[in-house]
Amino acid sequence: MPEQWARINVPAGATNVPMSSQVSTSFDDIKMIRSGSIVGLATRLTAAITAGTLTVTVTKNGNPCVLGIVHAGGTGSVATQAPGIDTYNAGDLIGIRFTTNAGFLPLSLNLEAWLEVLEAP
Repeated sequence: MPEQWARINVPAGATNVPMSSQVSTSFDDIKMIRSGSIVGLATRLTAAITAGTLTVTVTKNGNPCVLGIVHAGGTGSVATQAPGIDTYNAGDLIGIRFTTNAGFLPLSLNLEAWLEVLEAP
């Protein structure tokens, strides 16, 4: 089941900013119920990037995972990977963070991200 995160008005010059989980009102990370693997990440922006870069990274317990997307234009992207690359255990905290460079534009766009996981049998 995919989980969703969002950020309204992505700023320029932001470093490793946690996105807000859309399934929790109190926490940015989701506490995993079962062990599994992170297998997909999708992003969507309300406007096209016209300058700079936006990097979206999956995190486990606050540390970056392998799966991520670097945007240099466009209105979003999709990345997938095989099971077993970014694994997690029950109780691990999974989140999504973003980074932009100083020249990132437009400043009025919103970002949504979805994470796909495959639970261990």
